[in-house]
This record gives sequence, structure tokens and C-alpha cells, in this order.
Amino acid sequence: MINVIFVLGGPGSGKGTLCKNLEKDGWIHVSVGELLREYAKKDNNIEKLLKKGNLVTSEMSVNILENYLNNIKDNSKVLIDGFPRNITNWETLMNNKIIKKININCIIFLETTKEIMLSRVVERSILSLEKRSDDNVEIFENRYKLYLDNLKILENPDIGRMLIRVDSSGSTDEVYENVKNIISIMSVI
Repeated sequence: MINVIFVLGGPGSGKGTLCKNLEKDGWIHVSVGELLREYAKKDNNIEKLLKKGNLVTSEMSVNILENYLNNIKDNSKVLIDGFPRNITNWETLMNNKIIKKININCIIFLETTKEIMLSRVVERSILSLEKRSDDNVEIFENRYKLYLDNLKILENPDIGRMLIRVDSSGSTDEVYENVKNIISIMSVI
């Protein structure tokens, strides 16, 4: 079995930064968004959806994730960043054969204000060496709206039992230490 923690939150909530920090503790970080951006280089339809800040189908997301996880060794610790985004993603994952290969330890939900998320996205677009086509104010607004529309996922009882809400308004070090403590309490590490 692969030990999995899903890391959710809005655009700019700190998902990628947290996961990169946890890599130092032996976690494998997979961003479904990054996997999709890689696939978009080969598929114009995916590229068009992502450039507008829209979501791809759940089947496509789960198939891409399944392909990735099939190459991970048993007993690995994997952080899945930005997935599932909605109930359909979750249900599609639960009905996919890959679910038999993973053990979902918890779902971490990073919470912060829209203003902080936007400022982080703008800062990332200015300072990052790796420019993302979806890091601008207009696309942020669309991604933020999709994020709000899909918050219903948190009401799902299966997700609710595994959900841990974390305030990600603080510094990256504060959020990392907080989550690291949560994980150690769960005896996942």
C-alpha cells in the first residue's frame, strides 16, 4: 500500500510550498496540476482548459494520477497536492482500481483569506523562476470561483472523517511545522 495524504486548498493557499517542505521528511510530492500541465504540452484541449483556469474531467485527472501512482513503490509516503477538487473527482477516484493500492491517511485542507491567496499568486507570478500560465489576477478570479463552487466536497461524510483543517495564513515555516506535528501525531511518518 502507498500511504497518501491529500493536500487541498484554494489557489495560493500554500499547497505546493507545504508539499515541497514535507519532501525533506521523505514524502513524495505529486501535484495533479503539474501533471496536467505536463499533459497539456501534448494536448491542446487540456492546454485551453488550463489557460482559462478551468478543470479537466474527473476521469482524465484520475487516469493521470493512476498512471503516476502505478510507478510508486509500496510503503511510500505520497502527498497528492490539489486533488480531489470536487465530489466527482472523489467518486471517480473511489471507483478506480488504484484505490486498492493506496491508504488514505488524511486530507489536509489549507485555509486562508482570498486576499492572502491573491497576493501569493501575484508574488509567485513576479518572483518565480518557473512561470505558470495560470498565475495572473484574471485567471485567479476564475480559479477562486471554481474553488468556492467546489467547497461542497468538504461536506462529504467520507472526506469529513479524514479532514484536518490547517490555517495557512502564517509563514511557510509555521504552516510546515504545524502540519509536521499533525502528521507525527497520526504516526504516519
